[in-house]
Amino acid sequence: MESEFYYVIVSVSIAIFMSIAITSNYFLSKERWSQTNRVTLVSCCGAYLHGTVSSILSGTLVFTRLYSLDAENTSYEEFTLLFSAGYFIVDFCILNFDLKTNLPFLLHHIACFTYQMAALSIGYGAYSVMVLMFLGEITNPFQTTFIVSDLYAVHKQNKLAKKIHQCVGIPFVILLLLMRFIVGLAAAFHMAWFFVLSGNTNEMIPFGWRVFWGILAVIVPVGSYSYAKSVVKEVFLKEKDKDEPEEEYKKMPEFAFEVDEVVP
Repeated sequence: MESEFYYVIVSVSIAIFMSIAITSNYFLSKERWSQTNRVTLVSCCGAYLHGTVSSILSGTLVFTRLYSLDAENTSYEEFTLLFSAGYFIVDFCILNFDLKTNLPFLLHHIACFTYQMAALSIGYGAYSVMVLMFLGEITNPFQTTFIVSDLYAVHKQNKLAKKIHQCVGIPFVILLLLMRFIVGLAAAFHMAWFFVLSGNTNEMIPFGWRVFWGILAVIVPVGSYSYAKSVVKEVFLKEKDKDEPEEEYKKMPEFAFEVDEVVP
């Protein structure tokens, strides 16, 4: 793909996700959401689109193309990475509105974006990104539904949202453990071995980038351990009482809300 198209695709992607963020924030500002929860919900709106589209695009490639982690990039792969890059740029800006809570996600975005840009600039290795993208994003629609339904169940005391949260919990945990830890860790350690130790990697990829990719491939799924542990506890051990009012809302200062009228 010609480099001039890079800017066009990324710009269109940024415009799409920025429109989603602005629109969702407009409607959420009409309700009494805490700053932390509003940022989370705005981020989730973009994550729905990115997770669905990127998992389909990357999954289609992974299951139809010959497995070759260091192969020369194709236009299809580069389009997918550029679309994803636009999402990471917009979501990175959104998450900075609640920096303390979202620091792990910001670091994740930086790592993924750097990996993608390196593969694009070198012209090789995009297939390895697509493998990791598929393993990570295939869980995204379940994860996003799990988070959003939880917030609405607590904040709005919505029985339907609570039911959705309970129903999606077990499938989400199973998929999370399977794709992120069983298949994901196996793929990650294989990539680390291939890029760093095998000695068979394409010489067009600089050794420094190979080491960096190998380290990132392992760190990202391992870094998900604490989150997965908390989800498993919530779903199976039921440590969190969904019927309790939202404590975070009570503790937030007044400037965290935008309300058009006084609520009795």
